[in-house]
Amino acid sequence: FGLGTPAIDFNGDTYSSAILSVNGTLEVGTASGVATSFANQNLPDPITPNNILAPFWRDLNGCPGDGSQGNLYAATLNAGPFQWFVVEWEDIPFFGIPSRSTFQIWMGTNASAGGNTIHYTYARLDDAAANYTVGAENASGTIGDSYYFNGAGTQAAVGVDIEVVTVAGGSATLGFQVVTDCSEDPTVNTGEAENDGNTETAIAVTTCP
Repeated sequence: FGLGTPAIDFNGDTYSSAILSVNGTLEVGTASGVATSFANQNLPDPITPNNILAPFWRDLNGCPGDGSQGNLYAATLNAGPFQWFVVEWEDIPFFGIPSRSTFQIWMGTNASAGGNTIHYTYARLDDAAANYTVGAENASGTIGDSYYFNGAGTQAAVGVDIEVVTVAGGSATLGFQVVTDCSEDPTVNTGEAENDGNTETAIAVTTCP
């Protein structure tokens, strides 16, 4: 369901709303218009919804308003110069089994002296060895990371907080030299560099005198 939020900066944009899913995710903003389904993704993933914060994305079976199925909370907390927008999944059962989970997202707001920081915290994880996603992604689902996905990575753990950090991209300069016999004029030379599955292409056109 949709939530109003204080001003939150995420990946360079400011948002005042979000979509909360019982399945352990928060979409920053409301671009998709839908909550995440039970089928967790390996982030990043361009399939909508995007701009996802996923402290514990798996097939959960909570029922907002019915305490027997756990509860969902959202609140803005002030502590001195700091202000936090906090979302909590409390004692939410897993689909088909009685195990439950309690976890939170803490997001520093733009008004906070320590704003724009995001943490995942965990108080109860009865079954943390199952398939789920802990991670985050950007608005297009092209940049992000899975801290844990279906057995790969580091599992979430009670008492261990996870900070979501946005790292600015860098740049690199690549040079190459081509020797041609001028059998074709002009000659088009292409070089490719790949990093983490992303391929960049450089093209040089050589014309003989």
